[in-house]
Amino acid sequence: MPNPMSMLITALQQKRVRPWKSRQQHPQQGYRVAGGKPLLCIVFGCGVVVILVQMLIAAGMLPEVG
Repeated sequence: MPNPMSMLITALQQKRVRPWKSRQQHPQQGYRVAGGKPLLCIVFGCGVVVILVQMLIAAGMLPEVG
């Protein structure tokens, strides 16, 4: 079974990098979701917080959920 932390990091990067690169490669694309780079950075920041929480749970510094 894959390491959950590596899956989380991969998912986080995909959510941020795909739209960023797509917008760079196709700047005149007809449809774009509102928010732009600031929203992508917020999504990335939230993902980093989730990773930190997972690391603190693994280190025993936070209680396990469920």
